[in-house]
Amino acid sequence: MNQTEIINIFTKKTLGLTFVLSAAAFAFAQEKVGISGSVVNKNNQPVPYASVTFSNKANKLFSDAALTDEKGQYSVNLAPGNYDISIEAIDYKKVFLINRSQQQETSELFPLTLK
Repeated sequence: MNQTEIINIFTKKTLGLTFVLSAAAFAFAQEKVGISGSVVNKNNQPVPYASVTFSNKANKLFSDAALTDEKGQYSVNLAPGNYDISIEAIDYKKVFLINRSQQQETSELFPLTLK
């Protein structure tokens, strides 16, 4: 083997490895959707420190949760898909919203109401 053949083999293997790694990164990269909203009680008052959970039944890896701030606001980034949403806070009943679709680039959910 001469030097030119060695360089040619090395170049092919390097390009192949680069292609494989790029394809893998592209396959695992998911566009995320920014979701924000608020949690309020039946009197339309903000509920601070409520837990808002987004469960993706198709792929549990896409599930996520957020905690509301002192103004009842939350924000989370999710992969597009269908989610079951649960909201819970101390002194309130747990609320479930089944099969909500998150597809847009950014989305603001209507106020989520706890009872």
